[in-house]
Amino acid sequence: MPEEEKTQNQIPPDKSNEEEELRKNLEVCEKAKNELIELSQRLKADFINYKKDQDKTMALARQYANEVLLLMFLPILDSLEKAMEHIPPELEQNQWAQGIKNIKNQISGTLKNIGVSEIPAQGEKFDPYLHEAIAQTESDEDDEMILEEFQKGYKFCDKVLRPAKVKISTKKN
Repeated sequence: MPEEEKTQNQIPPDKSNEEEELRKNLEVCEKAKNELIELSQRLKADFINYKKDQDKTMALARQYANEVLLLMFLPILDSLEKAMEHIPPELEQNQWAQGIKNIKNQISGTLKNIGVSEIPAQGEKFDPYLHEAIAQTESDEDDEMILEEFQKGYKFCDKVLRPAKVKISTKKN
């Protein structure tokens, strides 16, 4: 029986200390879990915002590339329009002249379909955001009315690609 006495004389482990330690460990684990969940949520939100920003950046890059390409086409359209203005009357019904006119109309129609529009000029009030005044003359018209258009201006999706080059009026005294 000496062994029985030994076990009875031993102090049983304190269960309350063990439970307290387990509770503390559980609290630490809960706190770490919550921090990781919050971090995960922030990272997810940051990634969504990053993706949106990248989509916007890519859209702007595509639009800028389109603008550069469109600016390269405008002089071609200008040349075709000038060619059409200078066709002699006796050649206006010529098939070749009609073909050139059709090409000009196709280019104009395609540009219109993708969002390019002409900036109104002749007879309009001068707007420095849309027009570039390269000449002025005294006139009976109101101040800063557009008297003549030297080169058409164009907008792409409400952004000026090229301002219209114009002559504006100054009121006679």
